[in-house]
Amino acid sequence: RAQHEGGARPPARLPLPPPHAANAPQSAGCACVARADGAAHELGRAGRCSSRPPTPLSNALIFGRPTIDSTTAAGASSPAKPTPMTLSPALDRLLAAQPPFRPGEVWLAGAGPGGADCLTLGVAAALAAADAVVYDALVDPTVIALAEKAEHHFVGKRGGRPSIKQPAINQLLVDLAGAGKRVLRLKGGDPFLFGRGGDEALALTRAGVPFRVLPGVTAASGAAAAAVIPTTMRGVNKAIILVTGHAAASDDDVDWAALAASGQPMVIYMGLRNLPLITAALLAGGLDLATPAAAVMSATLPDQNVVVSTLGAIAGAVARAGLHAPSLIFIGDIVDLRAQLLPALAP
Repeated sequence: RAQHEGGARPPARLPLPPPHAANAPQSAGCACVARADGAAHELGRAGRCSSRPPTPLSNALIFGRPTIDSTTAAGASSPAKPTPMTLSPALDRLLAAQPPFRPGEVWLAGAGPGGADCLTLGVAAALAAADAVVYDALVDPTVIALAEKAEHHFVGKRGGRPSIKQPAINQLLVDLAGAGKRVLRLKGGDPFLFGRGGDEALALTRAGVPFRVLPGVTAASGAAAAAVIPTTMRGVNKAIILVTGHAAASDDDVDWAALAASGQPMVIYMGLRNLPLITAALLAGGLDLATPAAAVMSATLPDQNVVVSTLGAIAGAVARAGLHAPSLIFIGDIVDLRAQLLPALAP
């Protein structure tokens, strides 16, 4: 989405290859591709290439490398033509190596930070094969929609709102597996990182239900990439702290002063509601008011919003911007790198 003076530049369209003759022989070198604007490339009377069946849009890699027409006279150059490429053969080989999803199994899977493009291949395949999907509030509807043939069970939790208790979720997984279903337990981020995947794996083990764990892109990693905040940088930090903020100022709270004393940057999960308490604890632990800070809401989704401030002002800045869950908080010098990197970020 390149920008130019006066507004957004319309997407470039690829040059379409010339239609094949009606009697053209079958050829593996057919250059038919999907058009850049998503429309089908119609060739021949039937609206398809006369030399081979059309490539589904979902399998087509639209932008190919330019080629040179071998029939062009020596010394002359021909217009660049897109080379057809497809991911289907590679995906087929990868999927063939995936373990089978058997009836009566529960797969604990991470849906990543939000966007469907952050799904792993294994999770995408499991969505297509599942008979039942048990999913959290942080899983985007576009991801759930991929499980077309499965029954959907929403068990999402939101801080401060009525929600299903964890023992009931555990029992639901056991019951669905006992009914012979392929059960996909889908969580935002990674199931073993603040996702209670360990609790559910233990419950399944005690019930004798076979399970598998499919890792996901954790929210900290996905949000950092989407907001252009490197989580580690030579000369800046040697560690990164991932911490949950939902228990701030309670008996179950973490030692924020100890984290502040480490001098390492941190990513705070589930900390938006308690952000004033958390920042106060970090300041009391010795961090400077001017320590760089940022909040990333709805990372990798169309409504992503990034607020950059300082430790002393981030709580107020987040409130003024109207940020809401899901949001992650970044604290430390890694946040300053964002401003240096943004000028060269591809549109």
